[in-house]
Amino acid sequence: MELDPRFRWFKLEAVDAKLKPCTYVFRGITAKELRSAGTKPTRFAAEGYILSCVVFGEHDWDNLPAGVSLKLIQEVYKISGLTEEAETYAI
Repeated sequence: MELDPRFRWFKLEAVDAKLKPCTYVFRGITAKELRSAGTKPTRFAAEGYILSCVVFGEHDWDNLPAGVSLKLIQEVYKISGLTEEAETYAI
């Protein structure tokens, strides 16, 4: 599996489900993915969907330490031009 060259990729150093050091490679979210996330029944489900779309590779999001998922979603929102409340940054 290779990184999609249409996107700019970023990385975050954190731990995996076994608390071992891990590098997460991710990209920003697309408008289509953001709209699809908005159809999920809960915020938790929406964030899980977003992470499954934008983070490279297979990860067990349900068993990661909570801080890892939170930091990843914050970084995705940041590079996508969204705050945590999903409002665009003012220029």
